[in-house]
Amino acid sequence: MRRNIYEVLKNGNIDIKKEYSRIYDLFYEVSFDSYYDQSVTLEDTVTEYFNMLNSNLIGRCLSLEDFNESYNYNFVPQPNDFSIEKLIEISEYVINFVRALMMATVYAHFDVQTLHKIEMHIESCMEDVGYKKVERDGIIIFVENDKAAISVSEIVEPQLAYSVLEYNHYKLKGNLDRKKDILKNMADSIEHERNALKGINSSFTSDLFQLFNKFIRHDNADNNYISSMSDSEIEEVYDDMYQMWLLAKLQLEQAGRNDKIRGLIKSING
Repeated sequence: MRRNIYEVLKNGNIDIKKEYSRIYDLFYEVSFDSYYDQSVTLEDTVTEYFNMLNSNLIGRCLSLEDFNESYNYNFVPQPNDFSIEKLIEISEYVINFVRALMMATVYAHFDVQTLHKIEMHIESCMEDVGYKKVERDGIIIFVENDKAAISVSEIVEPQLAYSVLEYNHYKLKGNLDRKKDILKNMADSIEHERNALKGINSSFTSDLFQLFNKFIRHDNADNNYISSMSDSEIEEVYDDMYQMWLLAKLQLEQAGRNDKIRGLIKSING
């Protein structure tokens, strides 16, 4: 049985509050030498060169203050309501600005090696607490290191691979609309393999596609049972469908290598 993140942290003796403080200090408190032989913080540098940074990151924001207000970022040294999500949030915030500065370093005049070390610091922290870096369009997020999800993301089409991993992002918890969109794409991607999957496990295939049809593809407003479910109950079904889809993809992949394995075993046994 796969351990959850809290078991990982407990067994690994990782102080997530301390890790948060370290990343907070790296952005707001620690001064680094710039190319102009003056000490500046990362926050100072991002503030000064904000408008030169990756437009995919800053959008139409005019300043770092504008960015923070627009996306409700307000980091403090020691949050009262601390959680693993706080650590992930500040990690994503800092690493994306570090990456943006690295891309604009010809203008920012900041030591790239220092930026790279900070990036590695954050990635190492996230790996230790069980999270994996995922990147699209120059934007980094951290998702739970789900081995099945990672394996499947490596065998599906690129446009779906990101969504497979994004589903586990902490900000998607409770976001039924986004989860439903992802599941709709997953259902569409496996439709042409339904018969092959049915040949592997007929009852499992029937269950999976019934759930897709009832909860994802069709309007369920006229279904009294589904319409009476709470959001948390629906999300639980969505999460079950997600795991079932991952299993389906892995079963299909294994079926594709079965003949090769049987041939190998036959050759070994003479």
